Amino acid sequence: MLLKIRDTIKRILSCSIPGTKFSFFTPYVLAIIFVMVFPINTSEYTIEIHYGNDISTIAELFYTYNNAEWSAQRSLSSETADSVASFSISENIGALAPAYRLDPSNTAEEIIIDSIKIKYGNLTAKKYAGSALKALIQSKENIGRIAVRDDGLHLKALNIDSQLILDKNLSAAIKAAIDNLIRIRLVVTVTLVFLLLMTMIAYFSEIVFFTKTLPQFLEKHHLEKLPIPRKIFYFLSVLFICAATIIYTVGQFLSDNFNGLSLDEIIFHLKVPMKGTSTDMVDKYFESFTLFLVVTAVILLLITAALARFKTLRNQKATNTVSILLAFALFVCSIINFSTKIDLVEYINAQMSSSSFIEEHYASPDEVTLTFPEKKRNLIYIFLESMESTFISKEEGGAMKTNLIPELTELAKENINFSENDKTGGAAATSSASWTIAAMVAQTSGLPLLIPIDGNAYGEYSSFLPGAVSLGEILEKNGYSQEIMVGSDLSFGGRRLYFSQHGNYQAYDLATAREKGKIDPDYYVWWGFEDKKLFSYAKEEITRLAGQDKPFNFTMLTADTHHIGGYLCEDCKMEHDAQYENVLSCSSRQVASFVKWIQTQDFY
Repeated sequence: MLLKIRDTIKRILSCSIPGTKFSFFTPYVLAIIFVMVFPINTSEYTIEIHYGNDISTIAELFYTYNNAEWSAQRSLSSETADSVASFSISENIGALAPAYRLDPSNTAEEIIIDSIKIKYGNLTAKKYAGSALKALIQSKENIGRIAVRDDGLHLKALNIDSQLILDKNLSAAIKAAIDNLIRIRLVVTVTLVFLLLMTMIAYFSEIVFFTKTLPQFLEKHHLEKLPIPRKIFYFLSVLFICAATIIYTVGQFLSDNFNGLSLDEIIFHLKVPMKGTSTDMVDKYFESFTLFLVVTAVILLLITAALARFKTLRNQKATNTVSILLAFALFVCSIINFSTKIDLVEYINAQMSSSSFIEEHYASPDEVTLTFPEKKRNLIYIFLESMESTFISKEEGGAMKTNLIPELTELAKENINFSENDKTGGAAATSSASWTIAAMVAQTSGLPLLIPIDGNAYGEYSSFLPGAVSLGEILEKNGYSQEIMVGSDLSFGGRRLYFSQHGNYQAYDLATAREKGKIDPDYYVWWGFEDKKLFSYAKEEITRLAGQDKPFNFTMLTADTHHIGGYLCEDCKMEHDAQYENVLSCSSRQVASFVKWIQTQDFY
């Protein structure tokens, strides 16, 4: 009886194409297709606007419940990238069956919408285009005409506040489409698990019922008799699949959480110390992809077990060929997917081309005359992590419906601020000046943090931008006492090297706070200690520096607003739907309060 069961399972799992010697491992193929195609561990869906014309705009999606008024607190904003605007709808919003209002553009011009897609994971659950898209629009505001043409739905925006009220049944249609995908996924999952379970049963039944000991089983089924090339091919298959899984999940994680991530930034952080990295990002990665990684690992183990169990299957050239081809195809696909997300082609083109821009426009501080007054003024330099004028309202020069940082906006209005217009506005971050240390370097030295492909001294950790002259070096020569304070480990990203070698700054970071007894030796939240403590310690250090008989430069960097999600301390208010918005507003208040404190001091 057991023999019949075993042979039946073997025939199911090692099905052959009639009339040929070609045989393939069915669960292997199904598992690969399932893992790469069907979304896993997804708690949100995405609404995408695909534009038919090359448009640079900001689109907004408003949602509300039970006929309530539209509110900026219940809205999402998206810049177009490759003619696509994307809005991620969390599970708690979607479950409440909201009504939707779409503001497709912040410009008064012709808009062409090719389609609106609702995506669940990497699958399209629902698509509206042409007449179906026009029928989805229940009413419109500030839009002159709506016409269906071959290249998409044409909208004539009358002003920058174009609005489309979408059909009230859209939410139900989305839910039904996603539920259908989930049912399909469930059927596929159950089928796949059953097949893989049969593989496991067949594998272990040989040990339990047909041999005396595990060593006997291994001796009977080991791979030593396979030719060396086949052993190498099987090994490479596993290696390619593991690499593809890691590359795909890391690429997806970075794309989902870090807009505009560049290869420059990735290469730089591979060359400098990563000590002090927040574990929250690592935790978030595993939180997002643990199931994906576990399923992949289990599949690989079961495939290995099946190949060990079925001698005929593993010894066939076809199995060997299919294994390496599938694995390599997955690896190549993961590389292409990752390369697209980080603009690899553009990076390589930039590396292979030359530019005289810096030579023509950079003015070295060593070659110009800098004159200081007799009574030198103190400098307090506050770097705000991930803070952008984007978070200001549209009316005041930003991109939001509601101003998330009103206090910082007022500071900008009351003082000198650099803008492209008469509003608060702001400058666009240039290449190699957008991530934290690159921005700090660019602002204090006037140079981008460019890294050649062939490497440089960063990898040696011995020097940082040798030859560059920074603000810190200028102030040091003019008798300033200087300090850099961060709430994390200053070594992360090469910051300690830069500020010690370019200005001889005194360092105050997580380790310093522990040494001074400000926090417990094992205290660690977010990236080290939170901004609430940072501002408190900064007041103490600034007061100490002000008591000296020479001018000071105190530089500090906040961290609570670092992605992903930011850190919400006990002093923050829950005034917006999204946590990150609450963190931004909280940081705005903290900075404004800190500046007001500075303004009341004698040294100000």
